[in-house]
Amino acid sequence: MTFTLADQTAFAALSGDWNPLHVDPVAARRTLMGAPVVHGVHLVLWAIERVLAAHPGEAVSIAAIRAVFRKPAYLDREVTLRAKLEPDGAHRIDMISSDGNLLELTVRFGAATTRTPVESRAWPTPVMPDELSRGAAVTARGQLPLAVDVALARARFPVAVARLGAMQLAELLATTRLVGMHCPGLYSLYAGLSLEAHVPTVDPQLEFEVAEAKLKYSVIGLRVTGPSLAGTLDTFYRPQSSRLEMDEVLRSVAPDAFAGQTALVVGGSRGLGEAFAKAIAAGGGNVCLTYHRGADDAARVVGEIRAANRRATAIALDVCAPASTLSECWPFSEPPTHVYYLATPPIRKTLAFRPEELELMIRYYVTGLHAVSAAAVELGAKQLVVWSPSTTMLAPPRGGTVYCIAKAAMEELGHHLPSLLPVTIHMPRIGRVDTDQTAGLIELRSAARLAVALEHLHLLSARPSLP
Repeated sequence: MTFTLADQTAFAALSGDWNPLHVDPVAARRTLMGAPVVHGVHLVLWAIERVLAAHPGEAVSIAAIRAVFRKPAYLDREVTLRAKLEPDGAHRIDMISSDGNLLELTVRFGAATTRTPVESRAWPTPVMPDELSRGAAVTARGQLPLAVDVALARARFPVAVARLGAMQLAELLATTRLVGMHCPGLYSLYAGLSLEAHVPTVDPQLEFEVAEAKLKYSVIGLRVTGPSLAGTLDTFYRPQSSRLEMDEVLRSVAPDAFAGQTALVVGGSRGLGEAFAKAIAAGGGNVCLTYHRGADDAARVVGEIRAANRRATAIALDVCAPASTLSECWPFSEPPTHVYYLATPPIRKTLAFRPEELELMIRYYVTGLHAVSAAAVELGAKQLVVWSPSTTMLAPPRGGTVYCIAKAAMEELGHHLPSLLPVTIHMPRIGRVDTDQTAGLIELRSAARLAVALEHLHLLSARPSLP
């Protein structure tokens, strides 16, 4: 099975969980996942559908279910299911991709119980989740009404609807709506569930309250009770996207510190690229920043720079084909003096070796860097200064196998680029920086991105560039 964005949108409509982590590629790239991931309950229901289809029979009910979401399931990546029926009647299921074990699921079915009726209706689409602070999240409690679009449910999970009934399906769907939309809400990460059957009630709602909170580890545990199932949900309050205010940059940079620079900042709509763009503009330089998909982010950065009476513009750029874009869209009369190359795909620092992921990173860090440098030279640059960060993960190598290989290849390109083009290349190995790509559930020490940008901008300004 391969889950697509269309599958995610359909599941969001069914469950009412429209958290951007699952359905918005641009917003999801600003999370620690780096890209949209499949709803955990989507995986659970798909597994239940497959298991029930493989063991046909009469109506049943869920007697107990436990799920642990080990790793995120990324879109457009093949997922396989391994199921085993244990002697005690429990189905033990693993869901696996090239990333490893994504889901550990144990479900035990019992005899069908009296089915509580549930309203058949659709949830509003799309809706933004509640944006709870950490303090509000750890004290949350309340009720969620239960309903399900039965026709849509039958289209997605026909066997589960027929065998389990709409109410138990609605209860499982309500757990992802609770986590993704209400508590923790926008900044949530669903880690697992453990539910057991209890004496059925006729009250069509899911009651919830926070049972455990360990904010040092971003942990929020919920206790839930529905018409037929009760138990706990394991969640995390994931880190929010960091903001870099222009006022902070202006206070940190002399007004003429970078006057004379006409800078092309590739990947300047967020992260370290945003810090470079704002710092150069605050210091009197001209900035053209590029974005690939984050048009709104780029517009925000440019708007903040212009509001401070500094010069900046943004253009869309695919680093794999930059020549025509730069020649047609370069906004300044003078050619670029500097290229700050911070384009990057999502970084997954794992030991797994995936050729397709390496190919993508090579396109960004090697092919793209060369192509952008050549295109900038074609604009008339005489002696272009190119800056692109490598990583301290290379010495000694630790984690991020594919990432380290690609960065090592980029450094090798750096050795040869001055003999191919009239450029000076700088590829400093930098450590952890506080960007969306490095965010984690446990806070680790990271360098402030503005401090990193200013350190390297001042180093470039302090010494003559030598090829």
